[in-house]
Amino acid sequence: MFWLVEHVIFEQIKKLKELRAMLMEQDPNVAVIVRKLVMISLMELFKDITPSYKIRPLTEREKNTKVKKETQKLREFEEGLVSQYKFYLENLEQCIKDWKQRKLKKSNVISVKAYKGLAEIAVKCLCELLVALPHFNFHNNIIALVVPLMNDDSKKISEPCCDAIKSVFKQDKLGVASLGVVKVISGLVKSRNYDMRPEWKKAEEKLERELLEAEASENTEKKLKLHTETLNIVFLTYFRILKKAQKSPLVPAVLEGLAKFAHLINLEFFDDLLMVLHSLIVSGVLSHRESLHCILSAFHILSGQGDVLNIDPLKFYTHLYKTLFKIHAGATNEDAAIVLQCLDIMLAKRRKQVTQQRALAFIKRLTTMALQVLPNSSIGILATNRTLMHIFPKTDLLLDNESQGSGLYLPELDQPEYCNAQNSAIWELHSLLRHYHPVVQKFAAHLLAGAPAEGSEALGHDLGRRSPSELFEAYSMKDMTFDPSIPSVARRKKGKFLQGDLFLNEDVTKLVKFHLEKPGLQVPLDFAEDIKTFLAS
Repeated sequence: MFWLVEHVIFEQIKKLKELRAMLMEQDPNVAVIVRKLVMISLMELFKDITPSYKIRPLTEREKNTKVKKETQKLREFEEGLVSQYKFYLENLEQCIKDWKQRKLKKSNVISVKAYKGLAEIAVKCLCELLVALPHFNFHNNIIALVVPLMNDDSKKISEPCCDAIKSVFKQDKLGVASLGVVKVISGLVKSRNYDMRPEWKKAEEKLERELLEAEASENTEKKLKLHTETLNIVFLTYFRILKKAQKSPLVPAVLEGLAKFAHLINLEFFDDLLMVLHSLIVSGVLSHRESLHCILSAFHILSGQGDVLNIDPLKFYTHLYKTLFKIHAGATNEDAAIVLQCLDIMLAKRRKQVTQQRALAFIKRLTTMALQVLPNSSIGILATNRTLMHIFPKTDLLLDNESQGSGLYLPELDQPEYCNAQNSAIWELHSLLRHYHPVVQKFAAHLLAGAPAEGSEALGHDLGRRSPSELFEAYSMKDMTFDPSIPSVARRKKGKFLQGDLFLNEDVTKLVKFHLEKPGLQVPLDFAEDIKTFLAS
C-alpha cells in the first residue's frame, strides 16, 4: 500500500508544473476564476504531499555518488517538489506585488478590481502555508511576506495575516518560527517609525502567553535560548516605542503587554522603565485606560524582582487616586476592571508598605466612586473595601461620624496622604443601601456593620469567597442580562374610562353635556365675503 501511494506521488509531482502554468491563464472570460481555483488547489496539494521535514540541497559529492533506484526517485521527488513550491510562492508574491503597485491598469485580461480579489486569495494561501508547513522550506520567506501585510489598510488582507501569526505563536513549541516572526516585526516597526496598527503588538502579546505555556519535548536548553532571545527582542521593541514614539498608535498595546509580562523583564531595566512610565502619565497624552496600564505595569515590576529596589512608588499611588473619579457609568466603566487589579497589587499585596492614612483615603474615595459606576463595578469596589477593612482593622473609624480634630477632610485633594480622610465617614453606604441592585445593597449593609465574618450581616459563601475581579465579571451587564433576574410583575387591568368622571361639579358636567349634544349649525363658508367685511371695517 505504501509503495502504491509513493508511486502515485512520484507520477503526480510532474503535473504540478502544468497546474502551476494555469496561474498565467490569459482568457479574459475565465482568467480570474481559473487563477483563484488553481491557487487554492496548489495550496491544498502542497499541504498534503509535503514531507514532515525540511529538504536540504544535495552537495556535489552526494550528487556524484551512486545510490539505489528508490533513493534516486526520492531525490528527484524532493528536488521537483521544492522547485515547484518555490515557483508557486513566487507566483503568489508577484500577484500581491502587482496589485500593490497597480501595474495591471492597462491589462486586457484582468481588471484592477478583480486583481484585488486575486491578491486576497494569494494572501489566504500564504497564511495557510505559514501555519500548516512551519517545518518546510522557505518558511522564513513566507514570514517576510505575511508580516508586513498585517499593517495593510484592507481588513481582508490584514486580519488573515494577524490570525495566521497568532496561530504560529500558539503552535510553535520550540520557538524557531516565533523568533523569525519577532525579528521581522521588530525591524519593520523601527523602519516605519513606529506607525503601525495595534494588532501587531496584540500578536506579540499572544506570543508571550504561548511562550509561558509552552511544554515541548525538544532540548530544554535550546528551547530556553530561543525563548530568551525572542522575549529580548519583544521587550526591546516595547522600550523603543515607549522612549521614542510616545504618540504611536502602538502605545496602548505595548502598555497592556507590559502590564501582563513585566515580571519577565531583566532587573537592570527597571529604573529606566519606571521613569518612562511615570513621564508618560505626567505628560497627559495617555487616556485613562492607558494611564491605568502604566500604573499596573509599574507595580508588576515592583512586586517581582523589583522588591530589591529602593524605590518609593508614592507617585503611582497618587496617579491612581487621581484617576478614580474619572471612572464612571459611561464609556469608562470597563476600566474599573483594571482599577480592581491595581488596587489588589498596590494595597492588598503590599499591605506592609501601605500607611493607614493611605488606606483610609482610598476606602473613602472608592466608596464615593461606587455611586457613579455600573452595578458590577460597584460590587467589585465594595468587595475591595471589604478586603481593605479586614487588612487594616483601624479603618473602621470611617464608620464613626466623629472627627479627631486634625483638620477637615479635603475630598478634592488628589494626595491620599494629606486629604485628612480620618476626619470623614463613608456616608455613601447609606445611599447604596437604596441601590436598585440587591447585591450592592447586601455589600453596603455588610460594610456598615463592620464587615463581620459571621452573623446576620455576614456575606454568604457565594459572595464572600470570590475576589473583586471575579465579582466584577460575574455581575457584568455587557450581555444585557441582569443577575439576579428581575421578577415578573402581574399586569393590572385597566379601569374603564367614564366621561362623567371628568368633572366633580355636577353643574359643569350638565353644561358640557348640553353643548356636546347640541346640533351644530350648517352655515356655508364664504371666505371672499368675510375678507371684504374685514377690510371694510
